[in-house]
Amino acid sequence: MNRKSLFILFTIITIFFLSCSDREKDKLRPLDHWVFRSVLDWNPRIITLALDQNLWVAYHTKTGGMYKAWKGTVLFDGPVYTTAHGPQPITVGDAYFVNKYPNPWFAVSSGGDTIPATFQYKGHRFVKGQAELMYSLESEKWPSPVSIFEKVEAGKTESGSMVLERYFTTESVPEGVLIGLHTNVSSIVTESQVTTDGTWNIKEKVDEKFDDISYVSLSADLMMNSNNTTSLRTTLMDKPMVPNSNNVAGEEEETASADGIHAGLKLIARSDCKTCHNKNLKTVGPSYTEISKKYKNTPENVSLLTSKIKNGGSGVWGNQQMTPHPDLADEDIKTMLDYILTLYDHGNDEISENKNIGFTIKPSLIKDENNMIPGAMVKVYDIPSGIEKFPSIPASKKPKYAGILPNFDNITGNDFKGSENNFELTADGYLRVDSAGTYLFHIWSDDGSKVYIENQLVLDNDGLHGVEYKEVALTLNKGFYRFKIEYFNGAGGRFLSFNWKKPGKDDFEVISPFNIFHTAALRGNLDGYSLPMASVSRIPGDQYPLIDVHPSFDLSQARPNNFEPKVGGMDFLSDGRLVVSTWDPAGSVYILENVAGGDSTKISVKRIAFGLAEPLGLKVVNDTIYVMQKQEMTRLVDVDKDDIIDEYQTLTDDWEVSSNFHEFGFGLAYKDGYFYATLATAINPGGASTQPQLKDRGKVIKVEKNTGKLEFIASGLRTPNGIGIGYNGEIFVADNQGDWLPSSKIVHVRPGAWFGSRSVDPEGTQNLKEDLPVVWLPQDEIGNSPSTPSYLHVGPYKGQMIHGEVTHGGVKRVFVEEVNGQLQGCVFRFIQGLEAGINRLVWGPDSALY
Repeated sequence: MNRKSLFILFTIITIFFLSCSDREKDKLRPLDHWVFRSVLDWNPRIITLALDQNLWVAYHTKTGGMYKAWKGTVLFDGPVYTTAHGPQPITVGDAYFVNKYPNPWFAVSSGGDTIPATFQYKGHRFVKGQAELMYSLESEKWPSPVSIFEKVEAGKTESGSMVLERYFTTESVPEGVLIGLHTNVSSIVTESQVTTDGTWNIKEKVDEKFDDISYVSLSADLMMNSNNTTSLRTTLMDKPMVPNSNNVAGEEEETASADGIHAGLKLIARSDCKTCHNKNLKTVGPSYTEISKKYKNTPENVSLLTSKIKNGGSGVWGNQQMTPHPDLADEDIKTMLDYILTLYDHGNDEISENKNIGFTIKPSLIKDENNMIPGAMVKVYDIPSGIEKFPSIPASKKPKYAGILPNFDNITGNDFKGSENNFELTADGYLRVDSAGTYLFHIWSDDGSKVYIENQLVLDNDGLHGVEYKEVALTLNKGFYRFKIEYFNGAGGRFLSFNWKKPGKDDFEVISPFNIFHTAALRGNLDGYSLPMASVSRIPGDQYPLIDVHPSFDLSQARPNNFEPKVGGMDFLSDGRLVVSTWDPAGSVYILENVAGGDSTKISVKRIAFGLAEPLGLKVVNDTIYVMQKQEMTRLVDVDKDDIIDEYQTLTDDWEVSSNFHEFGFGLAYKDGYFYATLATAINPGGASTQPQLKDRGKVIKVEKNTGKLEFIASGLRTPNGIGIGYNGEIFVADNQGDWLPSSKIVHVRPGAWFGSRSVDPEGTQNLKEDLPVVWLPQDEIGNSPSTPSYLHVGPYKGQMIHGEVTHGGVKRVFVEEVNGQLQGCVFRFIQGLEAGINRLVWGPDSALY
């Protein structure tokens, strides 16, 4: 190239929240992103409004029915909130009322005859700091749809009672037509606590009692004032009268409000524990009884488990990640544990100290610390094929390799040159502990591994498996501890890493060479021996990744230092400003100015939208921003031109969804008046496809920009995290490895294409011919999580394709050629050495790659 191109990087790490708005009402809300989309209580397509500390409401967007009004909060759980696979957000706290009408909106003639009408959710908007939901009713009998705007707010009486205020404005209602709402209210003392200036027709009144408190429940029809505003105000009791269905603690017959129930069970019942745990049966996580059998009710174990509950983790019970619960108070956790740890009577049982529970180990007696030699004594032995558990190595057997290894820093792949399969590694040494306290240890391996400290087996990760880890908490004093690591590999992948989390630290780290030693007695005679992993040269391209940006590019930072977004989508406005959507709990969209200057200190960031559900695609068309949410494609409109988004307009949601955590919506590409996006399949925690699947999953969708009309154009995908314009201006998708997909791939989207996954329709796809990919991406070699496909428009590779890579990292280059109408090619490492994996990439107006 005559001049170097510019590569600009966005980091994908944690979230830095910027202030939402200076509107006074926003400041009073109990949540920063106080109007948000999500799955809620296993209901898909919910919009929630956190109106007041004592009043939250949620609506079904597919029907416009209020799901519930409650006093409490939302427990945010799931991949975007806590990284947990399986759970989703659930309501916490009892309800004032729960809607019992699945399709509440209706139309009648002035004579009382029902008029067939179709409900459409149109999105929501903000007007003077208040939220309005936007609907329409369409009928063949009307010249145009009826528009309905529902403003929802929390008010209070002079005495301080909470008031749910709903204001309905109708437009374009034909003459002789009445618009009505089936609704119900509860948690009121008398029917006079409901007031309206519309027509309120009570259909049922029930006197009820809860906890010796009498209250009234009403079912009614509210008839709207045509082409005008109708108010509906409900003054609520201080105590909600409808118990939260999430309060059920597994198969317990008792309820959290019954007398004599353990206080810990009441707290469990009001938490998200039932999402992953059951009293007697193992579900996502272990049963409470299993936990009680494993851990005695001792102060040490309560302290250990309290830390695990707050911080999360995995390894003791399997691969499933334990969701962190940083918001739970320590005293509440201890109360819960007091209930759980009394479910099993240990009597005089002794719990083995080798079962990953916290215990204390005394250090070795070292006479002269000056004689300690850095590193561990490591030996590698050949073992027979077909081994599934640790083999016994005879004392007389000579090692194949031996030497001193400084530490166990993510040893992988080609590090084991000469011993790719069927070998065992042993490491002997001393671990230096510089300060007393409780340490958390991890051993990661593929396949089996064990760790002994002072001759005690503390970590057992035996067996044939992929990269997995085990965890243990040990209370250690200052000093040296004799340790031994055993590791074996059968066939396939190779990986070994020994990590710890020191007392008071937030993160795990590889145990440093400054903490690993051995003695001359352990060393023995090393004449003629060496270790491949201690001397191998990591040459890029020799089964090792690149470590730098391609030399044709310069690298600069296009974000201020205090802005670290998890990028879900990126595109540019015509004035050169960059728009970024973020995959984070707030589901935000930001505008960045001055990104092209190369000086990160001059870049400004402004949040313009929030509350989107996992917005993993963004496209700007004619300076209008479009976002692909998890369950909706949305147009963002700035009405008053202050950059803050006022209207979140539903462009389309005409595809089937469930509450499954893995049903992502990826995007967003645009070509010739149409948007293109992809729909991931549902999976179970652990990775297997959910059965049955909804018919619309694993597909490519095409959406007309102006009308929102949707069509499905290709199918047979699994986790297509990335769709973009590539070779010859055509549409390409990056699909991610899993069941039915042995390795990730880049595919060319053509109408009617089927890409091989049978998880959605196993029987109906039996006779389909699979469209082969442009390139396969060999797992762990060059691809684990491919993302956005794009193209190169400069330099010697002009016309070729590129794509991002989240896990393996960097940007890959794909050479494409067409043979007999079939695109094929090969893939190369292209850019590496970046500070994080690449989820999205886009070419800027300055011809730089962001």
